[in-house]
Amino acid sequence: MEASSDESKRAKTRKLKYRFSDLKGIIFGIDTPEEDKLAIIGVIDERCRKENRKEFEFYQAHYSKHTGKIEALPLNLIKLSETRSASVPKIAILGWGSLLWDKSHKEFDERHEDWRLDGPVLKLEFSRKSASRLNALTLVIDPIHGQQCQVAYAMSKRATPQGAIADLRAREKTKRENIGCIFGDGSRRQGRDANSIDVISQWAKDKSIDVVLWTDLPGSFDGVAKMDFLDAAVNHVRQLPPEGKAIAAEYVWRAPDFVVTPLRKTLQSEPWFRKPIPA
Repeated sequence: MEASSDESKRAKTRKLKYRFSDLKGIIFGIDTPEEDKLAIIGVIDERCRKENRKEFEFYQAHYSKHTGKIEALPLNLIKLSETRSASVPKIAILGWGSLLWDKSHKEFDERHEDWRLDGPVLKLEFSRKSASRLNALTLVIDPIHGQQCQVAYAMSKRATPQGAIADLRAREKTKRENIGCIFGDGSRRQGRDANSIDVISQWAKDKSIDVVLWTDLPGSFDGVAKMDFLDAAVNHVRQLPPEGKAIAAEYVWRAPDFVVTPLRKTLQSEPWFRKPIPA
């Protein structure tokens, strides 16, 4: 069906002509695909080079539950460098558990590069009772009971931190408050343990990484003294039903080799905590 003359006129009035020098910035829509953002950034970069322009602002539209309105957040990490070439932020996702070995989340895995093993050194332990795994114990950052382990990281393929955060949230099926982050420009720092945030921040600075994200779920033994934790955790696993115990065994035995903790050593030495037979 051909458009009416009135519709054609309305469409034409929505097309604005302007000089690029008058354009201060651009706002990406909520549903703008990542590949389109990268393409637009490239076009802007080229125009800025041609016009010897050193500043251009990028924003991301998002829905604010607090105000009930669509708001535009500045993407401060996307900028024109001193050589006037546009750059997108380097975003790293930290991992130490099933993110590395559970390959059933294809969409998430396609949105990051391969895992690297020279991440920051953080205190980890199998100290979270995971409801989604029938109360099997899973790995979390645990400043009280944790053992220092050098974790892995993977670089996100996303053009914006918001996109990478959405990926990790969807993969972990969790709330935004459970995603830890540090932004190299100092604009955002979120995490349950201040010391871990400092360690991650310094690591990111040393690696010239702009944004670091990680799953920041709480442990379940905060009220247990460090000297009593091992017995409490082993007893918890021992009392799980058979299916829960099998899930716990799979999680502990399949954890990366860099995860070496007292609880893992103890559980793997127990005759009733057998290594799962590969299917």
